[in-house]
Amino acid sequence: TLPKHGLLVYTGQIDSYYAALGMPKLEYRSLRFEEEYVPNPPGGFYQELMVVNYPGEDVPHTRIVEYKHTPNQPEKTRDGKVTGTVIAREYSTAVGEPYYPVPNPENRELYEKYAALAAKERGVCFVGRLASYKYF
Repeated sequence: TLPKHGLLVYTGQIDSYYAALGMPKLEYRSLRFEEEYVPNPPGGFYQELMVVNYPGEDVPHTRIVEYKHTPNQPEKTRDGKVTGTVIAREYSTAVGEPYYPVPNPENRELYEKYAALAAKERGVCFVGRLASYKYF
């Protein structure tokens, strides 16, 4: 049980909040990451930017992140004079930590039922991607 409170700000999955009601679960997409050390990329970097998105179906991953581009790196790192770099490929998956709602008509209809319950809830504010079942 929760301690007494004036307002609870809930940012978790709305279907988890109402799990005791036995309603169906909403669908979410998760992410899987594969990191790779690249020993000698041309020019010191694997890619020109920290994050490169791949929205098409021609590659299996959705983006590549190269941490070496992170701000506040030492000067020789910024200048590409440090050999080697680490990249992370990001893959969409149906299993794991929920990151993104799956926007289809069935989930939208189910979410509306949860939203109706939430609208009647006193002292609870449902906010964020998981509680609102919306990708902002």
